[in-house]
Amino acid sequence: IQQAASLDEAAGSVQQAVVGKISDMFALPVTDVDPGKSLTYYGVDSLVAVELRNWLVPNARVEMSIFELLGSSSLKNLAANVVKRVRPAF
Repeated sequence: IQQAASLDEAAGSVQQAVVGKISDMFALPVTDVDPGKSLTYYGVDSLVAVELRNWLVPNARVEMSIFELLGSSSLKNLAANVVKRVRPAF
């Protein structure tokens, strides 16, 4: 995120990482994970959201609540929100 030249580049990197994590968590091919869908679409409940949060927080160096994760309208939106928290100057 810190090395990205733009918001879109940084959000794209975070989105790719989140898609990869969802793919791993649910044993889905990466190509089956649509960034336009929400976490709840993939069956992410509060317990899975805790696992995702525990992975996201140290990797992105950002604080987010479970409610913020689950409340994201899409994986793409989640990625953009993460980037805005890490680099608000974008």
